[in-house]
Amino acid sequence: MDDFKDTEHESFAMLDISRVNSNRGQNLFGSSIKHSNTICIKISPAKISRSLNRDWFRAIKLPYIEIEMSYSQFAEAITSLNHGEGVPVTLTRLNGRDIEPCIQFDKRQQFEAEFESKMLAIGETLRILTKNTEKLLNSKKPPTKSEKDIILNDINSLKQEIEKNIPFIQQSFNKQMDKTVLEAKGEVEGFMMHKIISAGLEGLQNEMKMLGNDSEEILELDVASDAK
Repeated sequence: MDDFKDTEHESFAMLDISRVNSNRGQNLFGSSIKHSNTICIKISPAKISRSLNRDWFRAIKLPYIEIEMSYSQFAEAITSLNHGEGVPVTLTRLNGRDIEPCIQFDKRQQFEAEFESKMLAIGETLRILTKNTEKLLNSKKPPTKSEKDIILNDINSLKQEIEKNIPFIQQSFNKQMDKTVLEAKGEVEGFMMHKIISAGLEGLQNEMKMLGNDSEEILELDVASDAK
């Protein structure tokens, strides 16, 4: 009779990485699109089961932590070690408790709102500059140094916005759109990979069935030949 023994310790844990497919699409932290294909990572408490002179490593209870990532985030995580503060991931379960679903960030709307706010601020600066300039031009008294400084400061502020700040917003928008396109590509590639793997497994199963049928036919022929 084989002795069966379980050993548990607080340092024992199991890591599970799997593909997850969803028809609804899911928001992920650090991503600007919904994802139907994600990578799920779980870390669970574990034990060692000793049986038949072998160790069997098993996850027990609910995971300590469960996170989901896009394919792009997963690729970045494993290819960018020791870089920055890490890669955004979406926490879905912690100590057996489900986490509230991630909120959605529409980056295009976010940039549009920020750009509109910036243009309103520039418009207000221009309105004040126009008002102060008209006042000085219509005044019969010569402008004081303080009044001149106010006009020049407003002009330099507008120059800064037009020459540097607005182009920076455009560059940031372009970078975000490139990132969104990359995320979309990763989503499509993940979907295609899932279909390829599924089709490959299905094809392999069919081939195994065919091989099994061929083996049975060969065995029947051999038996018939021996009977003769």
